Amino acid sequence: MRNDGDRKILTVAGILGIVLVAGLMLFLNQPGRALAAGLAVAPITHDAQPGDSPYDDIDETDDIDQAGAMATQSPLSTRQFVAPGGTDTGFCTEQTQPCKTITYALSQAADEGEIRVAAGIYKELIQVIQPISLTGGFTVTNWITPTWTVNQTILDGQNAYRPLTINADRVRVDGFVVRNGNATGGDRTGGGIFIGSANVVDRATLLNLRLENNVASDVESGEGGGLAVAMGNTFMQSARLTLRNITVISNTASLGSLSAIGGGMSIQAVGNSVLDVDMHNVTVQGNTAGNDFSSSGGGIAMYLNGGTARMYQLRIIDNRAAQIQTFLGGPSRGGGIFLSEGTLVMSNVLIAGNAGERGDAISLLSSGIGGSLISMNYVTLADNYRVASDAAAIIHSEGWYNYLLLSNVLFSGNPIALEARNNPQVPEVTLANVLIDNNIGQAISGTMTITGTPLRGSAGFVNAAAGDYHLAATSDAINQGNSQPPLADLDGASRPKGAASDIGAYEFAPPGVADQTITFNPLPDKWLGDAPFSVNATASSGLPVSFASRSPIVCTINGNTVTLLTAGFCTVEATQAGNADFNPAAPVTRHFLVADQSGAPKLYLPVVIR
Repeated sequence: MRNDGDRKILTVAGILGIVLVAGLMLFLNQPGRALAAGLAVAPITHDAQPGDSPYDDIDETDDIDQAGAMATQSPLSTRQFVAPGGTDTGFCTEQTQPCKTITYALSQAADEGEIRVAAGIYKELIQVIQPISLTGGFTVTNWITPTWTVNQTILDGQNAYRPLTINADRVRVDGFVVRNGNATGGDRTGGGIFIGSANVVDRATLLNLRLENNVASDVESGEGGGLAVAMGNTFMQSARLTLRNITVISNTASLGSLSAIGGGMSIQAVGNSVLDVDMHNVTVQGNTAGNDFSSSGGGIAMYLNGGTARMYQLRIIDNRAAQIQTFLGGPSRGGGIFLSEGTLVMSNVLIAGNAGERGDAISLLSSGIGGSLISMNYVTLADNYRVASDAAAIIHSEGWYNYLLLSNVLFSGNPIALEARNNPQVPEVTLANVLIDNNIGQAISGTMTITGTPLRGSAGFVNAAAGDYHLAATSDAINQGNSQPPLADLDGASRPKGAASDIGAYEFAPPGVADQTITFNPLPDKWLGDAPFSVNATASSGLPVSFASRSPIVCTINGNTVTLLTAGFCTVEATQAGNADFNPAAPVTRHFLVADQSGAPKLYLPVVIR
């Protein structure tokens, strides 16, 4: 029998061993590091990633498994190939001899591998039961660089079944069109894609997808017309869903009348863990939850169990909690978004043309002491109704412990901006640089505790009737913001362009002043101890570019010279402030790994400095 000292020694040794192994795997997972360490491993080409983003400086970087933070596949894992003209034999590992179906390739796949899929239509009922990456957008003559918008790789449910089910942790799906799914014959959940369930999926990543014309249920009680997520566990460990560059359009949760949830997406925490969601560059348009009543979330329905959903660069447009207005059997809630028991952080978001009886744009409903919080920054909420005579409140709050933190937010088009009903605890609202259009008759309905005073004036859109919610020169939102980050708007245009930033999702561009962009190439990984080196970037205006370190613990910059201080991720930001002829350029950031050759890397993750 071992004594306590033995157990302590064993525990410490085990922890050190885990740290060393994890450090070695992280080290080997960097491009070129395996070769540097003497392993005979073929180099891996990175999959295509989204373009430069104004949110590179605020994306979560505390989870090194986050999509895009590292190479998408380990050098030690396998890769398989699928094409419509292939043959379902062998292991699918030869580019010249691809398999025919994704289903067969999955049956031959190894954990942590990748399946590359060539353009074509795949009419399969695909089920993923192991951690793996599925990547579309290739051709049989180019298995290196996917172009998913051109080389469309389509998963088609033929209006008869759900095309894709994910019952495994750490699955990554990138570069597909998922269409014509129907889950009526199954659990009526997730017409296009289902991800779940408790103690099965804690991490999932979806990139570069288009979910269209999917139906969860032809009858009653459908959930998640395009996508349904049920992630979490009974161990109180947080789950995380990442969505990047996704379009969710023309999906339906239920064609029946009762209890439909999430016309475009239903995202739910299961078990007793929280669910965190990262949405970046997502469009949710023309989706419907239910036909008549008791439906929630025409665009998105979220039950996060205390988790946080971060929404950056979103367009939530023309969604319906229900097709018709009726209160029979209970009103529908949240034409654009329905949120329960969680936090919603929104920045650079347009919410327009949505409809729901309780909250045409957004509905909060909290039944527990955890409550719900919505934080908005540079958000435009406009014309959220089916027809003007049906219009209700833009944001509706109901239940316990609801909070709204609104900054640089523009309200327009509805009779009421904020509404509180059936709140045992009075909702609290904080306003900073908020403009309520003159066409809104009532700023507040019901009892709320308000901190701050909204501005009143004309939103002054370019053409609201045609769905153009950019600001015209006459807008009272111009120069009324607080000039806080992000320093680029929903279109990626720099802000501020005037004396201060503008209120709402879009920054007004004064005539006669040109925009400019920065070209800043990716930076290679470095060894700790490498000599200081220079970085270079150019502005389309020809004006000089400035550099700054966003991770000063790891690296510093003097002029354009980078000095490495310790192991970790170094983040370099390039900026150009503009002049009388050019607007400021949207900042561009580049990240690279600084690895310690003396042993397992000691990682210091980026510290964001605003």
